Formats: sequence, C-alpha cells, structure tokens
Amino acid sequence: MILLAGTVVIIVFYDKIHGANSIFNQAISSNEFVNLMYSRIPSLLWTIQIIIWSIAADYILKFAVGLFVPKTQKGMTIKMIFRSFLKWAIAILAVLFILAMWGVDTLTLLASAGVLTLIIGLGAQSLIADIVAGMFIVFEDEYEVGDIIVLDGWRGTVVEIGIRTTKIQDAGGNIKIVNNSEIKAVINQTKDNSTAKCYLCINYEEDLDHVEAVIQENLANASLQFDNILEDIKYLGVNEYSQNGVVLFFIAKCKEPDIYSVQRKMNKVLKQMLEKGGITLAYQNIVVHNKKD
Repeated sequence: MILLAGTVVIIVFYDKIHGANSIFNQAISSNEFVNLMYSRIPSLLWTIQIIIWSIAADYILKFAVGLFVPKTQKGMTIKMIFRSFLKWAIAILAVLFILAMWGVDTLTLLASAGVLTLIIGLGAQSLIADIVAGMFIVFEDEYEVGDIIVLDGWRGTVVEIGIRTTKIQDAGGNIKIVNNSEIKAVINQTKDNSTAKCYLCINYEEDLDHVEAVIQENLANASLQFDNILEDIKYLGVNEYSQNGVVLFFIAKCKEPDIYSVQRKMNKVLKQMLEKGGITLAYQNIVVHNKKD
C-alpha cells in the first residue's frame, strides 16, 4: 500500500516533482548537505516507482507465461526456465534504471572495459556457461520438470530448471541445487519403464523342480494383487548360491515413481506365495562345533 501510494503521489504531482521548476530544486536551508538530500527526494520517488513497476511486470509476465505455455511436462520445463530468465532480466533493468535516476552514467558503466573485465573476473564466464547449459538441457530434452534422475549418486525428482541451476528433490524432501554447467553425466530414469527386482532365498534342501512348479502355477495370481505394474511378474531363475541358500530372482516392469513400492510389495506377496506352496525360505544359520577330547 505504501508503494502504491508513492506511485499515486508521483503521478499526481509529476510536474512539481520532476519539472524544471521542481520544488526540490529550491534551497531550503543554509546547510549544503541538507539541500543535497532534499534535492535527492525525486530520485528516491523514482526508485520507489521503478520497484513497483518491476514487481508488477514480474507478476504480469509470469501470468502471461502460465497462460500461453501448454500445461505439459515439457511446457512446465520451458515455463520454469523462461520465468527464471525474466526475473533476472527485470532485476538487472531495474538496477540500471535506479542507478540512472541517482545520476550514475550507466552507458559509460556498461561500456567501460575495466568494468567488463571485472565482471568476467567475478564469474560472468560461469554464469554464461550455466545459461548455455540450461538451454541445451531444455532443447535437447535431457530431462524435464517432473522427471526422476540420478545425479552424482543423488536420486530425486526435478522440481525446477532455472536459467542457472537445477533443483532436485529426493524422497525425503531434501532439495539439491546444482549449477547447470556442473551437470556432466545424468541418468534419466523416467524416459523408459523401470524394473523392480525381488530376490528370495530358499533352503538348499528344497527341490528346485517343485519350487519352480509352484512359482509357475501361482505367479499369475500373485501379479493380480498389483495395480501399479505394467506387466506380470516374471521369474528369471536361480540368481546365485549364497551361504544361506538358493537365491531366486523375480522382476516386474513399472513406472519409476512406483519402483520402491512395487519392490516392497513383491517381497511380501512372493514370500507368502512360496510359503503357501510349502516352500521354506532360508535364514542365516550359525553352526558351532564343540571339539571333544
């Protein structure tokens, strides 16, 4: 409300504030410092006005982008990076206009080779690299907002692709922020269907032919208990001979967001299936031998 009131004041009293005969061009004190501060009031009012316009422009452009960009996964990605670009552009323009209102020669400032060298030295090169990398990520369709990716061992969902950074949220709600130029190798687990895996260990005493007959007879019914798998569960055979028993290997195709829930349910359903078929699962045994004299 204060900013809005400041804008109204500027509009209503524009001539008195900014005109050649502005009341702020008149001396009000014998103290030069007081007169200087008094003469800077228009610059302060202009600063308030620019801030108001910048905030309004930011909201209007965000609304326009959300209105015209399709509400698809690709559209959300483009909207995120475009909004990030607009935010930076509005902020930079606002700073330049405010500096100009306070008497700074912004054209000279921008054209100064020394200042440009200083900007590059302070990190403009990495900024440009981040921007270019972000554009390649979007247009080469490496990943989009909503995709589940693995980056340097961090698995999470892409929640935002900005002009400089990518934000990834893991299952615990933690967010990792990575500069776009630092993303060298990424695994996109959403592009194709994922494979949920289940390993069950049975005793060595079990007859494998009988075990596989029980699996073949009941596996289709076990698959019916799932509503988030894309194909029936498949039995791929004996995976290994461990210290405790024979390890059987099962897989199921599913969407990446469902992989952990499918794996947990497979552990439960397949264990129950084998136990109903009279098959005993193995567990760790410790054998102690006592040496007799």
